Parts: sequence; structure tokens; C-alpha cells
Amino acid sequence: HLLDTGVAGAKALPGYQGAFVTQISENGLTTFTLTTFWESVDAMRSFSQSDEAVLYPGDDAFELRPDLKTYVSSVVFIELNHPN
Repeated sequence: HLLDTGVAGAKALPGYQGAFVTQISENGLTTFTLTTFWESVDAMRSFSQSDEAVLYPGDDAFELRPDLKTYVSSVVFIELNHPN
């Protein structure tokens, strides 16, 4: 559902540069976090036009308890270790 809504919605916008989704399960609760990458903060604002999370029709079918806050940050360092 998240790939069909949040990721697909972001991919369709100018300035989108990628995304990843993390999943953490603990004590019977599973948390999914969508992180998107943009060429600029202005481009990111085309996806999330406020400081509240983007919610989609059908989310309620998954009994979601969304974190409504969005977080804007800059990537200052990334290192990827690719086996040769």
C-alpha cells in the first residue's frame, strides 16, 4: 500500500530523487517509515505542502496510527559499501 500511494505519489513529481522504506516490528506493533529524497526543499514541498504527513485513501484499512509530523533534513554524508 505504501509503495502504491506514498512512493508512487512522490515519484510522479519533479525533483524526486529516490526513497526508502524502513520497517521495525516490536511488541506487536510495526512501524513503517518512508524517507524521500529531493533535489531541493522547494521540490520536496510539492509532495508535502505542510509540516503534516501526507495520508491517502485506504490507509484506514490498515488500522494505521500515523505520525502526522514530517521531518525535513539534509543528507550531509552517505557511504555505501558495494561488494565487488
